Parts: sequence; C-alpha cells; structure tokens
Amino acid sequence: MKSSNTHETATIAGNEQAQMWVPDEMQDTQVPSERQMRALSEVRDAQMLGETQDAQVSDEVQDTQALDETQTARIPHALGERQRAQAVQRFRRHLVHEELSANTVRAYCATVEYFLRNYGDISKDSLLAYKGYLVENYMPQTVNQRIQALNKYAGYLGRGVRLKVVRIPRKTFLENVISLADYRFLKRRLKRDGRMQDYFIVWFLGATGARVSELLRMKVEHVFEGHVDLYSKVGKLRRIYIPSRLRKAALVWLEERGARGGYLFLNQNGQQLTASGVEQMLKKCAERYDLDPKVMYPHSFRHMFGKEFIDKHSDISLLADLMGHESIETTRIYLRKTASEQQAVVDKVITW
Repeated sequence: MKSSNTHETATIAGNEQAQMWVPDEMQDTQVPSERQMRALSEVRDAQMLGETQDAQVSDEVQDTQALDETQTARIPHALGERQRAQAVQRFRRHLVHEELSANTVRAYCATVEYFLRNYGDISKDSLLAYKGYLVENYMPQTVNQRIQALNKYAGYLGRGVRLKVVRIPRKTFLENVISLADYRFLKRRLKRDGRMQDYFIVWFLGATGARVSELLRMKVEHVFEGHVDLYSKVGKLRRIYIPSRLRKAALVWLEERGARGGYLFLNQNGQQLTASGVEQMLKKCAERYDLDPKVMYPHSFRHMFGKEFIDKHSDISLLADLMGHESIETTRIYLRKTASEQQAVVDKVITW
C-alpha cells in the first residue's frame, strides 16, 4: 500500500518521457470520468513541480537541517508496506549472517524500518533530512546509533552514500553512578529479604564490570571455571574474571538451586533472563529500598566497578582490558571524579 503523503515517481520510458501515474483504485476503470481526469491532471502537475524543485536543491544541504512530519512527505521514492517489510527482512538476514548480536540486529532493523516508512529509499537528501531530524530531537549517542544503522544498510545495498557521526563532547566527570556505599547497602537488603537471584545479579554486575548483555550470557559452567571468555564484534577475545569471593558464594547458591548447567540467571518461566528484566528489577529495588532511581540501571554498576578498581589499583591499561575497551582513552573517564564528588571538593576548598 503506497503512502498518501509521498510523491509517486514517474516511470521513464526508453524515450525518457514520463508516463502518467494512475492510482491503484482507478486501474480497473476503462473510461475515466471527468472528475478522475482532473485528479490525474493535478497529480501530473504536482509531479512536474516536484521534479523542478528537486533539481534546484543544492548539493550543500546542511547536515543539521531539521525535518518535521509534514516535510517528510516531500521525500520521494517511498516504499509500499509490503516492499518495506521485505527489504527489512532481507537486511535482517544479512545482519544475522554477519553474526551481529540479537540486540544490534533488532535496533538496526527498527531504525531502517522507520527510515523507509517516513523517508523513502536511501539517497543523499533523504539521509541528510533524517539526520537533521535526529539531531533536533535526540541525544548524540542515539543519533550516532541510528546513523550507524543506516550506514550499514547503505553499505548492504551497495550505495555510495554515508552519513558522518556527530561529535560527542567528552565529559569531565562521571554522572549517575551508584556509590560503593549504596551498592553494599543494596546487596545486604536483597540478601536479608531472600531475593538471592537479584542479589547475585547486583554482585556480578558490580564485581565483574560486565555489561548487562554479557552478564546474561554467563552460564553455570562459567562459575565453575572462574571466568567467562567472550568475543567482540571484531573477533577480539575478552575474559571476564569472577572474583574468588563471588565465585565461592555463587557455587553455594547454585548447589542449593540444583543447577548443573545452562544460563546463570533465569526468568520465572525458566528461560534466559532479558536485559529489560534486569532493568525492571533495579527500578523496583530503587522504590523498595529508597535508592536514587537515576543510579539504578545496569551500566551504573559497570561504572562503579571501573571507578573503584582504578582508585585501588592504578593500572589503567589492565582496567581497559578487563572492561573490554578498544581504546584506553575510553577508560580514562574513570580517572575523574563523579559529579557529586567534584561538588564536595568545591564546597570544601572554596570558602571565599
């Protein structure tokens, strides 16, 4: 089904003269009425006007040009619903073949589906228009994630167009990181309340520096081994070590569960726990135990791990390896204080 807000592209014949488009609902009408002929004439005039305007668009279109919903209707070459679904499905198979993670495949396909539905086919103008919309409405990290998805799709199609990512200002402080005191408090309360899986989720996040996606890939066998070996997208091996205290406690817990293998953390149906499940658990913990909800998210514990490690052991290159950073520059953020720590220093030092 073609979008009513999108220009239909005229088919160019061998003599390069445009054939007039006829709406689907009029295909079976052998003798168009006078009203239908007027409608066709208006469509043809609109097409000619659109082509003239498109030809006047400068190649120096600003990357940050915003595009609202009414402007999206001016982007030509929109795909029908069926074509769009088929294009996304083919792209999904390509990503799976390249062995991208399930989360990446899902995010890339969602971005491409949205783009095709609202901006039409891949072109320089449509890409710049979408980038303008992203810059206007989203944070730089989200903008770059969407750009990466579209660049991947353009490469898959063999198109020679690419979008540049936006520059993300480097922060001079850590933000919204759970404190060591709150981390320990949370562990104590969870253990006291008998919420043992939640207790070990929090402990594993804080004591291994694992991303939530990595945590959920851990298996019972990894606890017996004392480490988890994972491969990055570029094939680089990363080893996540399980500290001895955590390992011993987890082995006792697994023995009580009667667990001999399989995923370490399961949902109520006995299946692999999801990232959203962990996020919801932490949100409920924030409410139940009166903790700051801004710091109760999975990556907060990874930040805490990095900060506490560098405070106690100043080997930043080792920390970069433990956290799986491709560049040591990424790890340098843990040399800085949190925003609240900076505020405390300012309040103490500046008395004038």
